Amino acid sequence: MYHAVADDPAPAARGLSVSPAAFAAQMEVVAERGFTPVTTAALAAAWRSGGPLPARPLLITFDDGYEGVHRHALPVLARHAFASTVFVSTGWLRGRWQEGGALDTMLDWAQVRELAGAGTEIGGHSHTHPQLDQLDAGRLRFEALRCREIVAEELGTAPVSF
Repeated sequence: MYHAVADDPAPAARGLSVSPAAFAAQMEVVAERGFTPVTTAALAAAWRSGGPLPARPLLITFDDGYEGVHRHALPVLARHAFASTVFVSTGWLRGRWQEGGALDTMLDWAQVRELAGAGTEIGGHSHTHPQLDQLDAGRLRFEALRCREIVAEELGTAPVSF
């Protein structure tokens, strides 16, 4: 589970960050040890159906939607043909739905579409990124549904997971 991939993250995101070099080295280890990255949808489908998973399945996920996922992680993942999932907080992404609160530079919707076009699974991570276990039912519903609606509008399909 990753968040930001950056050489010089904002101070607020530093504890959530890994450098591009460290990320590339970690993906080399994943490849060398024979792990097979899968998407969350593929894992869920196998669990539901009892179907097979590849040898040594592994999830590579990114929370929130930091811009370095596109800039630094995507080329590394593509080089290895690794599946991954990015869980976006729609109110943090740059663009018309942005409401602020992000800890560092976030993806914009063109980058999210590029990630999806490259085979990255896009999941929802709420709209404004509140602490979900502290919300009442109405606000929790809003956060989940608003995120789903925005991803569907921007990508033409609902997020595959939340």
